[in-house]
Amino acid sequence: MIKLIAIDLDGTLLNENSAITRESIETINKAMDEGVRIVLCSGRPMSGLYPYIKELGLDEDEEYIISQNGSKISTANNEIIKEILMEEADVNYLVDLADKEDVGVCIISGSDNYYAYNYSTPAMEHDADLVFLDVEVLDRDLSKMENNDPMVVMAVDEKDKLDRFTDKYEAEISKQFEFVRSCSTILEFLNRGIGKGPALLYLADYLNLDISEVMVIGDELNDLSMFEIDAFKVAMGNAHQDIKDRADYITLANSEDGVAHAIKKFVL
Repeated sequence: MIKLIAIDLDGTLLNENSAITRESIETINKAMDEGVRIVLCSGRPMSGLYPYIKELGLDEDEEYIISQNGSKISTANNEIIKEILMEEADVNYLVDLADKEDVGVCIISGSDNYYAYNYSTPAMEHDADLVFLDVEVLDRDLSKMENNDPMVVMAVDEKDKLDRFTDKYEAEISKQFEFVRSCSTILEFLNRGIGKGPALLYLADYLNLDISEVMVIGDELNDLSMFEIDAFKVAMGNAHQDIKDRADYITLANSEDGVAHAIKKFVL
């Protein structure tokens, strides 16, 4: 019996217009009415989740959120359950590599600030807009960060530049950090062992649920760790092939209410 549904946002719950359809909202609300936990599980910081939390009523139902690809677990009202920050030395190492290759690099803080190192890129401005933040340009002095709480380092630049950076450094960086290509213009670097899957395991234990009572729904490579745990795994019809290969079921695409379809089929 499914007691918790972990749902990715971009490319999964959000359709091609970056909106949650009425069908999805009604289906999720019906599951909540029947006592099923709903957990948004996203690479976005909380700033990029608040409008959807409100739209779904998750804040009123005291649901939980996994944000920044598992670096932070909180209630829908942002009461922190667990968060893991990055060490300053690790941030400097990653910034050095990106700077050396002339790749735009930024830091997302635990307090939802979007800091670019030395300069911003068009890809950063686009990404920051998606999560309702402004890009603040900083030099290397992390003490200038509002709360000095770096959580995720991201290389955010043109696809070709990130392809070259990945080819050159993935093996090296992966020895020390989680290396996640969340989309063509974003590479995310997380503390070792961080991911949506490990965060979901922690949350299930926190809620006294067996992981077999959890259903995960996702589409992109930053969802991969959710598809490596013993939950019931649902891939979107538009999902990356690596996600589909690990799925127990492939639902409809995000443009076809794939999340609602899966919940109706397996939960309601």
